[in-house]
This record gives sequence, C-alpha cells and structure tokens, in this order.
Amino acid sequence: MSRLEKPDSDHPSSTAPTARTSHQASIPSRAVVVGIDRSAHSTAALEWAVAEAMCRSLPLHLVHAVGPPPRPDPSDSGGYDESPAGCVTDALRALHDSCAGLPVTWSQPHGAALPVLVRASRVATLVVVGTRGRGALRQVVTGSTAVELIADAHCPVVVVRTRLSDPGDGQAPVIVGLGARESDADALRAAFREAEAHQRPVLAVHATDYGFLERARIERLVSTEQRRHPTVTAKVLVKRGVPADLLVARSARASLLVLGSHGRHEAAGVVLGSVSQAVLRRAECPVLVAREGTLRPFGTVPDLAQTGTTPRDPGTGPTNSP
Repeated sequence: MSRLEKPDSDHPSSTAPTARTSHQASIPSRAVVVGIDRSAHSTAALEWAVAEAMCRSLPLHLVHAVGPPPRPDPSDSGGYDESPAGCVTDALRALHDSCAGLPVTWSQPHGAALPVLVRASRVATLVVVGTRGRGALRQVVTGSTAVELIADAHCPVVVVRTRLSDPGDGQAPVIVGLGARESDADALRAAFREAEAHQRPVLAVHATDYGFLERARIERLVSTEQRRHPTVTAKVLVKRGVPADLLVARSARASLLVLGSHGRHEAAGVVLGSVSQAVLRRAECPVLVAREGTLRPFGTVPDLAQTGTTPRDPGTGPTNSP
C-alpha cells in the first residue's frame, strides 16, 4: 500500500472531514482499531492498520483519546466541543483520498488511552498502536504500559515501529516465536491467518537446548496448523540462543513478528517479562501479540458488538451514533 499523504496541518481546512463518516460512531463489529495522535509513530500504525483492514476486508476504526471533559458551564447552552481533533480530521482526509471503499469510522472518547483501547478491544479484531505517542496515547506505547495493554486487551494487539521493515521481495515471512507450552497455539494460528491473508510464508522460531527433541514437537505443531491453511508454506527454525535475540535478528527481513501471551505481565513461550518488552522495543517489523484466548474465530465477536454500542467509563462524554 502506498504511504498516506499527510495533509498540511499548518493550514487546516474549515470543512468537515470527507471520509465515510464525519461524526463519532460506535466501533463496528470485527473492526481493526487503531489509536492515533499527531506522532510519526501513529502514522506508521495507521498505515499498517489500513493495509490490514483492506487485505482482510474489515472495517477500520480510528480512536483518539482525549482528556476528561470540562465541567458543564450552566451559562453555555451549547455544551462542550465534540468536533474531531486535527489528527482525526487529517487521517480521515488522507483515507478518503487514498483508500476509496474502505469503511472508516472514528471516535474521540474522553479518558486515558489505555482503558479506552482496552474497551475498544472487546469488539475489535485487532488493536494497533505505534511505539511512541503524544498526549494520552503516549502512556500506552511507552515502557511497561504497552505490556499492560497487551495483558488486558480482549483481542490481539499489534505494535508498529515508525520505520516499517521493507525486505523488498514481497515474500518476507511472518515469523512466529514458539515456546515450551502447547498453548502457544493461538500465536501460531494468528501467524498462519496473517500469512494467508497477505500471501506470505511462515517461519516458526524456537530457542532450545534440547535439539531434535524440541524440533519434532515444533514441527508437529506447525504441520497441524498448516493443514488448515494449505496455501501457506512454512519452515521451522530450532536453534540455541536467547529467544529475544533470535527473533530480533530476523525481524529486519520479516513482514510481521507474532508472539504468544499467557496472562497479565507474562508473555510466555519465547518471551518472559523483560524479554517480551525487549522484543517490542527492538524488533524492526510490526509485532503482533496474541494473548491466550483472545484470538476469535473468523466472523465472530462478543455479544456486546451486536448491540452496536461500545462500553464507556461512567462520567465520560457522550458518543454519538451514526
């Protein structure tokens, strides 16, 4: 996908956004949700989210978290301003110009970005963020808070670096890190889904000191999943070494790096605690983390999504429906 052209923010237009919606909307079922602000990292996350949504024929939803609403002024009958922030307006215009046909909605909820994105994950297919941010989003993608988002989200989370890896040949693999637990199956399934959607091969990486014994187990896992995705080619790499180092070393020539996670603050298998943060910090390609139990079957979302509503914290401002 070509890069989105960023509008001239020094001379914003006074007209309403020209995307699919110009007012706040509930998050559509199965949407790819992306947190945005005015940072370059946010732009990279938006570009990845757009490509993912278009490739998988999913709707795209932009989320820009803002601070708590001001106290109502009894003398002001107009209430407080619910118009979109500049970064939302810019993103909508860019999408309108370059991504015709892509269903795009947006919301600008009041509150900290972390709980806002966790709530959004209840109806999303993926939540996408950059590696740095500004304003409220900064607290989500900096330091340990990114791990909190991954641990608390109800769907897989993708963290995108500013400089997307560009191996150049179009066959850069989807790399999946597999550990010692059979429950890494969610990460493996996520890797094969992404590889099938983007027509790329899979490389399963496992660090071990037990050689061929572990290779046989990993090969069985990969072979089982490959039967569900017969168009995807797959290879297995079993090698001694530090898991994070093995994965980061190969991320420069990967299209995506997929990890499993087994609970709050514990990314199990190939990453444990600080290792998971090292991978997120050092990888040269987007990183998808699928916490155990969050990868949904195709075409399904929780019952919450069927109501067309998104949960909000008590006391936050209103969210307008389309």
